[in-house]
Amino acid sequence: MLELAETGAGVVRALAGAKALERFPLVPGAIRCRVASDELLLFLPAGPSAEVVAAAAAYLAKADPSGLVADESGGYTVWTLSGQDATEAFARLSAVPPAGGFLQGRIAGVPAKAVVLDDRIHILVAASHGAYVEERIRSACRDLLPLPEEPEEQA
Repeated sequence: MLELAETGAGVVRALAGAKALERFPLVPGAIRCRVASDELLLFLPAGPSAEVVAAAAAYLAKADPSGLVADESGGYTVWTLSGQDATEAFARLSAVPPAGGFLQGRIAGVPAKAVVLDDRIHILVAASHGAYVEERIRSACRDLLPLPEEPEEQA
């Protein structure tokens, strides 16, 4: 069985020199995702957090004053796959193997990022692609999703 949910996760982007990002401190509740040598995403499964943005900005103010931190949560739609068929579903959507950690590539036909955890896979896509990706997931994984409940008849 596959469970599919749109998740109100948070995404914070940090842009700075490679050395500053290598030493970027762990932030409680955030998963660090290195996008490029000068770019780091902090993925917040529990949702956007002004405290995380402030902590990241405070760190970069000292480590790399020319660095930039931005809350980009509104720019992403996050779909979460969970349940015993989550890995199978992901394999139907992408040629990128769903190894644990952070992935980038084409997922459901669009550029995307994924955070693969032990019990779920979060797929991050541009908000403009959110509805399209949902349709692609539902189409490719129709046999893995629970059947919609039939409305009860009124007596």
